[in-house]
Amino acid sequence: MKHGLRVNPTYAAHLRQHGLDTLEAVMAYDQGEVTREVPGRITVRLAFGGDQELYLKRHFPPNSQAASDGFKEWDNIESLRSRGISCPRTVAAGGGIVNGTPCGFLITAAVPDAIPMDDYLSNLYRVSGNSLPCACKRRLIRKLADLARRFHDLGYHHKDFYLCHVFVNRHTPLDSPLVLIDLQRLGRAHWFRRRWIVKDLAALNYSAKDEFTTNTDRLRFLLTYLGEVRLDSWARRLLRAVMRKTDRIRRHDAKLQSAARSRKA
Repeated sequence: MKHGLRVNPTYAAHLRQHGLDTLEAVMAYDQGEVTREVPGRITVRLAFGGDQELYLKRHFPPNSQAASDGFKEWDNIESLRSRGISCPRTVAAGGGIVNGTPCGFLITAAVPDAIPMDDYLSNLYRVSGNSLPCACKRRLIRKLADLARRFHDLGYHHKDFYLCHVFVNRHTPLDSPLVLIDLQRLGRAHWFRRRWIVKDLAALNYSAKDEFTTNTDRLRFLLTYLGEVRLDSWARRLLRAVMRKTDRIRRHDAKLQSAARSRKA
């Protein structure tokens, strides 16, 4: 397979300066702070000083799509950005064969002054003495519901639509757009769309911890998402489906955590 490389011209000189201008160099790069590591993928934060903070996500076996996932996420991000959904800026992507092994990568620019929404809400909850300012929280719920509705109305589904993949500006959370990240699994389904919508809504619901989310908050989100003032029979069916899927996600997550603890023991 011929090596491929895609670079945002704005960052080309910067990448060359730091030796990140070939697939081989990027895959061999051993600096930066590891922020996430799972089988077949590792994400590293690259801080080069000033405002040049980047995130490098590398793919490798056992990920069977390692050589193409970087390009795929680049395309997904640009597709969403072209439709008005805020996402990180793409910097570079690559994929191919290095030392006989399929691999690939994506580099994106850090979202300025942003943190995951679950971290923001959790921090706000602790700082405000175990209760979130109602007006602030309601407006954030409305922003999140509006984003989810717009995202789904465009035909997309995320597949990992957890609050940790929705970034909020820590200084101006109500006046800055919410930003979607981790988009390599983004999909657009013409069939079984309701299944994927339920999965996305359940992921959001599961990640909205009881620590900072009430049942009233959850209902307010769903009504805003649906553009309704009360639940009709269709909305109640959707709500039940989301709650069933949330329970399945919870059980699956508990099983994974139990397995991880057993491996460490």
